[in-house]
Amino acid sequence: MLKASANFGHHLSVILAALVIGIALLPGCAQLPSSWQTQKEKPPVTYSTRNSPLPALPEFKAEVTVQAPMAKVKNVLMDFARHPQWVFGCQRSEIISLDNYTDATVYQVTQLPIVRNRDVIMAAKARDGENNHDQPTFTVTLEAAPDFCQDNTSAGCQRVNQSKLVRVRQAQGSFTLTELAPEQTHVSWQQYLDPAGSLPAWLYRANLAQVPIKTLRNLKQLVESELDGGQ
Repeated sequence: MLKASANFGHHLSVILAALVIGIALLPGCAQLPSSWQTQKEKPPVTYSTRNSPLPALPEFKAEVTVQAPMAKVKNVLMDFARHPQWVFGCQRSEIISLDNYTDATVYQVTQLPIVRNRDVIMAAKARDGENNHDQPTFTVTLEAAPDFCQDNTSAGCQRVNQSKLVRVRQAQGSFTLTELAPEQTHVSWQQYLDPAGSLPAWLYRANLAQVPIKTLRNLKQLVESELDGGQ
């Protein structure tokens, strides 16, 4: 369990930023396999896809190993103010409701080229996993809650309700850290979603894998560079 609501908010916002960035980038891929199939290996990141519950829209998984303690990776993920440094395309994220130290509702905006930006409201739950052969895990699960701010007069929802962006209504994903060794952490990000609105097919195809690959590569570089620098 996280000890400070602010840190938890930071953590969730960063992760949700990563989730929303993929909104406009999923192609109309039919008949994807039900098991994970590696599509690209761009060291240090591996990118895979499989069928999702949404017709013609795949679920993706991107993975990377960071040469740093899991606590350090978590600290970077929890830092809300810094997420634009490594989450590709993220423009805005904020906690609009914090239920306790492990559950929150987050609003996120992603800046996109050519087409209108997208926004999403997500219900997020953070959980420490059971140790598996001395490999602790930490997971945040994410699910769209598009109507959370309807008839909600909180300050956060008042800002959200002013949005004129295209809102994502179907999305689900997770972000998992696994401690492989004291100085080595495996990061896995997987998601599926309906991007909503009308987006050109060529944009889907051209950008499908870019966002998760660039985001996890940026995360690895940032964490490792800070570790080397003693921050």
